Amino acid sequence: MRAWGGTAVARFGWYAVLGIGMALGLPAQQGSQGASASRQSGAVAQLPALIPRSHDEREQNYKREHRIILNARVTDAQGRPIAGLTQQDFALIDGGKAREIASVREMNGASEAAPARVLLVLDIANSSSESIAHQRKEIERYLEENRGRLAYPVAISVLKETGMVTGKSSRDADALVGELRRFTRNAHAIDCAEQGSPSEQSFGIDVVPDWTSFQKSAQKLSEGDCLVQRFSLSVTALDKLVRSQTNQSGRAIVVWIGAGWPSLDGPSFEKQPSATRRRLFDYLADLLFTMQEAQVTLDVVAPPSLVHGAALRKTSWQTFANGVQAPDEASPADLALPVLSSLSGGQVVAESRNIAGGIAAAVADADSYYALEFDSPAAQGTAEFHSLEIKVDQPGSIVRGGTAYFTQP
Repeated sequence: MRAWGGTAVARFGWYAVLGIGMALGLPAQQGSQGASASRQSGAVAQLPALIPRSHDEREQNYKREHRIILNARVTDAQGRPIAGLTQQDFALIDGGKAREIASVREMNGASEAAPARVLLVLDIANSSSESIAHQRKEIERYLEENRGRLAYPVAISVLKETGMVTGKSSRDADALVGELRRFTRNAHAIDCAEQGSPSEQSFGIDVVPDWTSFQKSAQKLSEGDCLVQRFSLSVTALDKLVRSQTNQSGRAIVVWIGAGWPSLDGPSFEKQPSATRRRLFDYLADLLFTMQEAQVTLDVVAPPSLVHGAALRKTSWQTFANGVQAPDEASPADLALPVLSSLSGGQVVAESRNIAGGIAAAVADADSYYALEFDSPAAQGTAEFHSLEIKVDQPGSIVRGGTAYFTQP
């Protein structure tokens, strides 16, 4: 369903290729033995008849592979959801041109037909030691304030220096608090200044800093490696979390609590080889496609410094949120946390104290929203970036939804 050139090999490494080879090897060997026995007995092997697909079957197959669902939140100027809109009220602008909308459905995350679920991610690996305790207390406060009335099942995820751990979905606030405390026991932030190094690195793309931009000291060189490893650890963890949500009905709201991983956008990371840039482009295309397939909206509750661009030294993250137009233009910053949030239709809440309130604002998206479906064109050989804008014919309305997609071959 997804064919992004060499992306699969880049992301899962040689062991994935070996595993596929082993999986294919057994049937092939059995087939060879069967053919040998057939020749010895004089029997003629019969190939299964090819059954041509009808026009309707071909259309259904195309829709399965190219239909995209966008979950859009429509509110008035005071932030109150606007209900009762129909397909005629919406317009979808794809790269500056109108794109036909296949359907629009008004949704409620509590409905049995399309239940919503929430994943609260506490990013310990990229947080300061001082902020971890406060963030955990705020998550506990959100759960305790909603004891007995959690609108949607919640799962606790914690990103540690050893990778992501995720618990079971539950509406039991006490059980979730207990799980949060268990996951965070003895966990600590990764301090690159102390030459810390995470133990999991499976991103599979060689993002290498330009060491001439670092001071010539062992400590600075180690810091550069540590930044790359934190980036790798975090993006890989998010990727795995998103993939765990595929093949589930309804939408998933992922609330990432913390400033996120290093954007790697400074002068030391500007001179990436063309092959690396193309692989970053492919990775972004595949990750965004999977987020849309799993109906994942990525919301961020982060310190104001991230929202106002201080975490991205070269420019503000909104520039990267416009999307990368060509493979040779891709950079690690295109996979920055707030950029992925914007592309998915999520929100970045600037909040360092009232994190519980930020979580509540993110979860409220599931209460009332619209699911827009459209068919994307097929790419000509490789993934192609498309910017999106959702418009509503309603004075004073504010729309937030996915802002991009990548076509598939």
